[in-house]
Amino acid sequence: MIRKLNDLVSVGPETMKDFAKLKIKTVRQLAKQQPHLLYKKLCALTCARHDPCVEDVFAAAIAQARNPDLPEKEKQWPYWSRLRKARPIRCAWVPVGNELYERYHDTEWGVPVHEDRIHFEFLILEAAQAGLSWLTVLKKRAAYAKAFANFDWKKVAAFDESDVERLMKNPGIIRNRAKILAAINNAKQFIEVRKEFGTFDTYIWKFVKGKPLQPKRKSIAELPSVSEEAVTLSQDLKRRGFKFLGPTVVYAHMQATGLVNDHTVDCFCHTR
Repeated sequence: MIRKLNDLVSVGPETMKDFAKLKIKTVRQLAKQQPHLLYKKLCALTCARHDPCVEDVFAAAIAQARNPDLPEKEKQWPYWSRLRKARPIRCAWVPVGNELYERYHDTEWGVPVHEDRIHFEFLILEAAQAGLSWLTVLKKRAAYAKAFANFDWKKVAAFDESDVERLMKNPGIIRNRAKILAAINNAKQFIEVRKEFGTFDTYIWKFVKGKPLQPKRKSIAELPSVSEEAVTLSQDLKRRGFKFLGPTVVYAHMQATGLVNDHTVDCFCHTR
């Protein structure tokens, strides 16, 4: 049984020193980490770029901390080194090995959206995510589609009190009455925007003059939580009666739907 960090295969004195710098003292603590993010944190703490093999040792140790019954080869850092070299370079916020997050990052996040149904979907999901992790929402995405009429804004706008109560009893979504009411309200405002502009897409893209912003972030440390454009858009949405769409939520929407390309320059999705 693995009781201490130095019981883990591939963890030697130098790695134990790294764990000390990172203030990781127990196997349970280690099991909650992500290898690449832990490696990046070590580099930031020491103000030095470490050998990437350090990340591989972290990966092997974390894998054992999560599952002590791993096959012997998966306890060795060279196994994780081969996996690292084979995988594409992604934005550092993507948990390595989390297929749901990787698929979302690779195929959706930052891809310019010009379909109103998708815009409406993300407005609901981003507002639901406020105060929570995006991974929590991603896991509930299919349940949200089913609960909110496959993101048909006309149907959602017609939801009444009985629908609100139905949604409050739905364990597949985030059961927050204010957020549910905001989704219904926002569907109604979504219809009004479409009446004025023809499509919601036409409306929202005018805030970036019709083209994705290209800030060219060098690292996730440069990613802001808001932008000038997000503040302006949020204020306009509020004026139109939308709710739960403050500047931070709106900026997340802009990132998700490609109004801004916030893939870091080293990410393989940056120039797609």
